[in-house]
Amino acid sequence: MNRISRFIKTALTYFAGNILSKLVTFFLIPLYTNKLEPADYGNYDLVTTIIIFMVSVAFFQIWDGMFRFSFDCDTDEEKYRVISDSIVVFLGGVAVYCVLFFALLKYLKFDYWQFVLPFGIFYGLQYLYSFMARVFLKNALFVFSGTANTVVTALCNILFILQFNMGVKSLYLAQIAGCLVQIVAIEIALNPLRYLDFNRINKDRIGKMLRFSGPLCVATVSYWLLSGFTKVIINQTLGSAENGIYAIASTLANITIIAVNIFQFAWNETAYLMADESNRKETYSKCSDLLFVTVAMGCAGICIGVKIIFPIMVGERYLGAYDIIPLLMIGVSANAIAGFLGTLFMTEKSTSYILTSTMVAAAINLLSAKTASMQFGLRGAVVALSVSFIALLIVRMIMLQKVIGIRISPISFLTCGYIAIAMALYYSVDSLVILILFCIVLVALYLLTFMKITGFNLGRNRK
Repeated sequence: MNRISRFIKTALTYFAGNILSKLVTFFLIPLYTNKLEPADYGNYDLVTTIIIFMVSVAFFQIWDGMFRFSFDCDTDEEKYRVISDSIVVFLGGVAVYCVLFFALLKYLKFDYWQFVLPFGIFYGLQYLYSFMARVFLKNALFVFSGTANTVVTALCNILFILQFNMGVKSLYLAQIAGCLVQIVAIEIALNPLRYLDFNRINKDRIGKMLRFSGPLCVATVSYWLLSGFTKVIINQTLGSAENGIYAIASTLANITIIAVNIFQFAWNETAYLMADESNRKETYSKCSDLLFVTVAMGCAGICIGVKIIFPIMVGERYLGAYDIIPLLMIGVSANAIAGFLGTLFMTEKSTSYILTSTMVAAAINLLSAKTASMQFGLRGAVVALSVSFIALLIVRMIMLQKVIGIRISPISFLTCGYIAIAMALYYSVDSLVILILFCIVLVALYLLTFMKITGFNLGRNRK
């Protein structure tokens, strides 16, 4: 199977599970916006943002190193040794996480810290296990265990919020339950603990994995100064209720990156498999163009879709999210493409470029977020964040061309025009017929563009 065909097949596998997971999360929005106060949901969103950031740092993002170095192995036995080395690092990370958590607790005074502490550990362990499935290219296991995680989390939330009236506590407990289900499913399928042998730990490989993951950890710190810092600023200058509104807007805007998640998971596997091939840059370029077009046109279409369903999905207390969603979608889309381009540097084991570009974008957000939010409210904070994400994308595209020698084609950039049209329709047109016609035309244009980039002809391939 050639690389493009494998890429498409793997992407379709991820799509099957990823779309279900996103839909489950999407349909929980009415529950959150009608049963939880914006201030409570805003505090929860801020706390989980901080904890997820701490998890990435405390556990050294060892799952990224594990996944990359597993492609240097020729046998399953060698892959299990890489996994064992990663488990050792994770166990050390638990101690680091606990120290960071209790140090932070003295200053921030988390509500329900007894639930927040285990949430972070299970979240990190779930990430480690999900990457184990990817190490063995068990894409179906990865996707459907993740779907089980989402479904269990959703069911627990519905039960805890509606039946037991537990409020925000339910969000932590439900996530822990979901993570546990995914961990157990992958453990049963792969049995990594059975192969764990502390006597065969490879310290040299652990050192190499940490050197690979180290810049990614620092990049995570810088990245947090983008998305996480924005939430802190909103919380400080505008209040936790506004942060709750921002969180719901982010949930809707993040629908845009469904395609990116699918492409990125599929791409990591494909790119690592071809890391030593001489013609890999041609595939890099083609897949980068395909992703750019998919995200740009997807952003335009989903923007219209959100406009149509917003009044149905969102409770009255969160209506302030409506005005900022398109602005946030632009930033989310730019960030998603930048993240995808970052995987190219990971494939080439040049993770320092990820760090440099993230620091540039973080600096822009640090300098502009507070002033923008004080002057223009929630919309100002969102614009500052989106501009920072666009800067991240531009810097990475420049670096990619200089370091690896590939670039996004000028034709692909033209698809950004569809986003401008969609935003104009979002703010000025209420005709359902016009909105639906735009989406239909957009789908047709995307299919034509897809075939042009990939060379995949739908009519020819049906024969």
